[in-house]
Amino acid sequence: MLRIVFLTLEFSAGTFSGNGIYAQSQVRALSSLGYPVLVISGKPSFGSGTANVQGGYQLIEVPVSRWGKLDASTPYDEYASKGSSDEICDVVKEFKPDVFMIVDWSALDVYRNLRRKLCDLSEQPSHIPLVYLNYRVFSRTATGEDLALVSRKECEAMQEAILTIALSRTDQKYLTRLMDTNRSINHMNGKPKEIHVLLCALREDMRQLDLHLPVRINSPANPAMPLNPAQQQQQGAEGIAPNLREVIFTAQAGDDDTTNSERCGFVNSSLTELNDSRSSDIDSLRFLRNRPYLTCCVRLCQEKEPHRFVELVEELARRGVLSAERSDHAPVPLLIGAATDEYAQSLKQRLRAAAPHSIIIEDFMGPQQLSRVFSQTRLNVHPATYDAFGMTIVEAASQGAPSLVHDGGGAVGATDLLSSRKGEVILQDLSVDVQDLANKVELLLSNGALLLYVAKKAAAKARSWSEAANAAALVEMVQKALT
Repeated sequence: MLRIVFLTLEFSAGTFSGNGIYAQSQVRALSSLGYPVLVISGKPSFGSGTANVQGGYQLIEVPVSRWGKLDASTPYDEYASKGSSDEICDVVKEFKPDVFMIVDWSALDVYRNLRRKLCDLSEQPSHIPLVYLNYRVFSRTATGEDLALVSRKECEAMQEAILTIALSRTDQKYLTRLMDTNRSINHMNGKPKEIHVLLCALREDMRQLDLHLPVRINSPANPAMPLNPAQQQQQGAEGIAPNLREVIFTAQAGDDDTTNSERCGFVNSSLTELNDSRSSDIDSLRFLRNRPYLTCCVRLCQEKEPHRFVELVEELARRGVLSAERSDHAPVPLLIGAATDEYAQSLKQRLRAAAPHSIIIEDFMGPQQLSRVFSQTRLNVHPATYDAFGMTIVEAASQGAPSLVHDGGGAVGATDLLSSRKGEVILQDLSVDVQDLANKVELLLSNGALLLYVAKKAAAKARSWSEAANAAALVEMVQKALT
């Protein structure tokens, strides 16, 4: 039975990003499958106590003085020093690991320190192999001195690992190019190194929650958003025009008939088949009535580009789209973001000024709270033009909330799981002028038939890929790399 030491700066104490959520998900699933796991994580030194461990894994937490970021400003050096103390090294030695797994570049030096100490303590030193879990390619967004640091660490992690795993095809391609520019890490044992892809799974605590959608499993045969008022009038007379479908469900680059599961290690899971007959007007209206929120749920930092959502709300408000006097189903903007720095505060102020009735949630939300929001979300806007995955897109989908995501050839990793061609996500070039973006969103918000169709497709796909399936695929990759 594979014994795993799992190193991650962010875990269950003071969780502030999807990294911590996904790390908990993978550890929980590995443990539930019977694999012994020892987690060595960071925690904020100003936090309260030790995290509550739910599962069969062991957890050691290392207090660090800075918290809330995973880029070059993260306390990776402090984590490396404290996470490899003599006391912790003794625990690791007693645990007798078969493999180390590290999350991102910030955990690399912990592994190095522990490996060196374990070799010093052993009468028969042996190299404990490394698996590099690249949750995010930080060199894609870093600049200046930060770029030099993180790109070097990411290259070194790939060099020392027997296996590197990315979250998406776009990150896989980027890391491959990064290796190509560093020829010394391009081969191991005479063979070219490969970057493998393992898609994030919906965390089990959300997968177990009820889904609230109209009872009938119906959806339009060829749903499409009218592109202008003339087409909207034509739709009313002739039904939904089938030739418009490809305009809305734009296939991402490389999205052909081969499934992402074949390319990305997605294991077979049962997927509810949805009937392609038309939704009734009642179902469509019920969807609009019961789901008032136009939601954005990302960290309020510049790399996630939440300003794009605020600009969209400002434009929709200027047009009167958010006015209850204009429509019985006027959307209500809802922003989830716990950050309190100057950038975040300015966005919140602008949102309140544009839409005084908007809702701003400033707490980090658990599964029950997220479920309450997403089960009332008409459209989830994911504003980032690059995101390693975008777990909130899948979490929204699990609660029947369709998402509008950047059409950047897979630049947002969740589109490797949710296919636009299959109607599971709505793609749009989010870098266009806000007026053009608002044109599309305004039409979407009133198209209950299309939104309900995407909601059902997305919910079925999101719930089909479980923590256990993800963990089983991970173990299979590791075991192949070890042989």
